[in-house]
Amino acid sequence: MKTSLFRSFLLVSLFLPVSSFSQNMKMIEKNKAHVKMAYESLNARNFDQFFQLVSPEFIEYSAGPMPLKGRQSIQGAYEMYMKAFPDLRFSILSVANEGSTYYTVVRFTGTNSGQVMGMFPATGKKIDVTDVDIIEIDASGKAVSHKASNPNLVFEAIGYGFLTNPNGSAVMDIYKKFGAGDVKAILDGSNPGLTFEISDRVFDYSPRWFKGATEVAGFFKELGSKFNYSVFEPFDFVASGDDVYCRVKAKYTQVSSGQMFESIYTHHFKFKDGKVILFRGMDGFQNPVKM
Repeated sequence: MKTSLFRSFLLVSLFLPVSSFSQNMKMIEKNKAHVKMAYESLNARNFDQFFQLVSPEFIEYSAGPMPLKGRQSIQGAYEMYMKAFPDLRFSILSVANEGSTYYTVVRFTGTNSGQVMGMFPATGKKIDVTDVDIIEIDASGKAVSHKASNPNLVFEAIGYGFLTNPNGSAVMDIYKKFGAGDVKAILDGSNPGLTFEISDRVFDYSPRWFKGATEVAGFFKELGSKFNYSVFEPFDFVASGDDVYCRVKAKYTQVSSGQMFESIYTHHFKFKDGKVILFRGMDGFQNPVKM
């Protein structure tokens, strides 16, 4: 009797680890399938399916200067990326896991035929690069976060390597806010000691300085009262440490005269602890546009 009981106990003890291992392997394979399906959803531009595969708390760490959360902001960033590369395609080369972390080797192919990040000119360059994406999966099999090992690899491939500098991405974000007319957001994200140095012969006859949030806000208000911009396109970026330089193509109408101008500005942003502390805006040659 004792022998029989011992054998039964031994069989159960041996079976449980095997059964547990088998269930764990099934869960891993299911999670890998979900990861692959998520990328296929993006290839098909099927965002409804994609967001069914991720947690409501999903965080995207690599689509902007700051982590993104919530469908609206994440989908908006993905769509902007795909507008830059309308034929963008993700190919999964392999998926491996360590616990709940899944490492996905992804090949990116496509052509930069649309504006980059909604503001930089298309280069027409083709990309064919490979990176490792890191995805966290929860107990229900849904992704809770995504980050790329090298989020700027694609931008480097088309000549926008300045985005590898966090300050370059921050400048890009500032231009977006300027385009949206969100001066408050620009000031909130700047150093309290912010100084604007403006040298623009249409704006004024001599250089002017604006110090602190109140004066800089006054500059933006005055700028809006003097000019209406129809084109404001940053290009040709250089980022070095805390300094970011770029040129901006602009077309605008002077409110007082109704005259339209075209110009190329040079902008210099200096950062301190990740926030802009100095901005220099220098004019080029303003060319009156024949009406």
